[in-house]
Parts: sequence; C-alpha cells; structure tokens
Amino acid sequence: MMLASAGVYAFPPYYGGSPASNVIIDDFSAPNQSVLVSPFTTGTFTNQAATPPGVSIGDNRDLAVYQPTAVGNFTILSVFPSQMAMSQTTGSDATFYATWDGSNAVTTPTANQPGGGPGVNTHGLDDGIGLPGYDLTSNGINNGILIELLSVEAPANQITVSLEIFDYAGGSHTASYTYLGTDVPVYHFFTFEDFGYATGYDVQPGEGPINAGAIQMVMNGTPNSDGNFGAVLATQIPVPAPLALIGVGLLGLGATRRRPS
Repeated sequence: MMLASAGVYAFPPYYGGSPASNVIIDDFSAPNQSVLVSPFTTGTFTNQAATPPGVSIGDNRDLAVYQPTAVGNFTILSVFPSQMAMSQTTGSDATFYATWDGSNAVTTPTANQPGGGPGVNTHGLDDGIGLPGYDLTSNGINNGILIELLSVEAPANQITVSLEIFDYAGGSHTASYTYLGTDVPVYHFFTFEDFGYATGYDVQPGEGPINAGAIQMVMNGTPNSDGNFGAVLATQIPVPAPLALIGVGLLGLGATRRRPS
C-alpha cells in the first residue's frame, strides 16, 4: 500500500522501501563543486561538473546562484562529500539551482552575465532533454521523489524547495515544500501526483515521470538561512508501520460495530 500524498518523516523511509528500484538523482558523494557570488556583485553564476556513474542521474550536475541584490558577503552553493550546502548572508535574496540534465553544455559565465552560452538559460538548464526519457518510476515501482534535508540554520529561518521535472515531450511539472529551521534530518516525500501527474502516470508518449528529460531543484531561503541537503532520489514509500497498524485497528473497530447484538 502506498501513501496517497506527500509527507514529512523523522526517519529515512527509503531504507524500508525498494532499494533496487531507487533512482539516485544525487547523493552528493562526489565530486567537490561550488559556485559563489562575490560581495557587492549581482548576477547569475553557473558551474558544471561531471560525476562518477551512479553518483547523480545522467552523471552530471549543474549548480547556479542568482543574486539580484548586491550584498556584503559571499553567497555560495557547494557540494562536498555527502551533502549540498547553500549559504547566504543577512540581506541576501539569492535563489539557488541544482540541475541534472545529463549535459555538459554549461560554461561558467563572468559576473553579471546571464547564462553560459547558446541554448543555456540563466540557471544551468540546457535543453531539458539531456536525460533521454529516463524512467523515474523504475517500471512503475517508485511512487515519488524523496529529499533529505540535513539542517536549516536557526529556528526562525526557512527554505522553500521547488522540484521541477522536465519531460521529453517539452512539458514540465513542479512540486514545492517549505522546510522550517531544524538541526536534525528531515525527509520530505513528493508523490508524482503532487507534481500534477495522474494516478498511475497514464500519460502521452514522451511525457511524465517515466520520460524525464531533466530535473531541477530550486532553493529560496529567508535572509541569512543556510541549508544542507543529503540526497535526492526517486523511490517507493510504503505506509509507515504505525499508520498501517492504526488502519488495521480501525477496520477491526468497524467490524466490531457491525456485529449484531
């Protein structure tokens, strides 16, 4: 039995799912990578890195930071072993992008230069079809995408994450969630229905999570909010055992009530 909607968990539920069907979008295990906006500058900065097979989907990850307002400190998005970290200073209104499109087309632009060249937008996405119709469901087993958040600095801060799936037919679907300040890992699960796909993912050729052409994760935080992410993967999430037991108990209660007196 599957969950009917997205949920937040205080434990890594993918350990109890179907590991063989997991599609690792990124586990941030390698390589080290960073992109930053220097103090008192604005614009989009992009950085592309190939990754070893299995570390990220399409074996490629693009990072970008867009800082519309000059601030007095660095704004950074970086990957180092086992996590991706976003960091911004007081007054920053940056947007951070991690893109998996299987493309090496992104080059590093100079300050205030939008994009990285022909066919590349300002956020590191190439053409949206670098992943040739990748099946995120693993033949219908996986029912959504899990994001592991390791921490958000300070209780008053928050980070909104939007995850967008670009399909091979040229369309895209987005799901979003806002994480509050925490110093313990939080696992948020987006079902494919949360992206707007029909139950069962019955879609036209080239569309849907069975035909992913690119995936982009967009992060916006309150000023001075730092966040760390541990993994992004498509997986299968079963109903947590306590909820399943409650459901069985309710069924038993209903049967008891129907028993003739």
